[in-house]
Amino acid sequence: MKKSTALFQQLEQRIHQLYEQYSESGKKKINAKFDRTLFGEDNQSFDYYLAQVNQTLSQIAHYQDDDADKLNFLTQKLCAQCTSLSEAVSITPKSYKSAVNFKPVLSAREQRKQEIHKLPPRERLAKYYDALQALNEKIDQIIDLHQQAYDVEKSHYTELLKITKERRQRCLDAIELLEEYLAFKETDSENS
Repeated sequence: MKKSTALFQQLEQRIHQLYEQYSESGKKKINAKFDRTLFGEDNQSFDYYLAQVNQTLSQIAHYQDDDADKLNFLTQKLCAQCTSLSEAVSITPKSYKSAVNFKPVLSAREQRKQEIHKLPPRERLAKYYDALQALNEKIDQIIDLHQQAYDVEKSHYTELLKITKERRQRCLDAIELLEEYLAFKETDSENS
């Protein structure tokens, strides 16, 4: 009983802190979509959500002595409600980014790929052949490491070899496609 009373008081205190922190938001509409297991509706006022939080707290008071599983579920729900609500209130409209101005952050590898794809076909083909050579060398190194490896490491090198061979195949496919394109362009310009 003492343990559950202490828990109930901690939860009441958490709700009171939430109210104190965001009390100025009272009637302000919160533009957020919440999990339906937490709140009944979206885009309501702070007071509406706080009333639902208090309702969960009163349910906890009701089940305080009866059902430990129900009490645990409601306690987790209450914590999730408080967290979700405080996160939704703390997001200001200025913190949203426009999808039009959004530029994804690319890794160095992705940036190199994009730069290569912007090159003219002949230069791109040369880069593809360089990549093919590098992949062939990597495959040779992996095979050497696999042969020297202990049994525990062999599966790692086998998987790495499989992935590298797949990359080499994609590179070969890209080379073939680009060569066909260049051959087509060449015959097309000869016929014109």
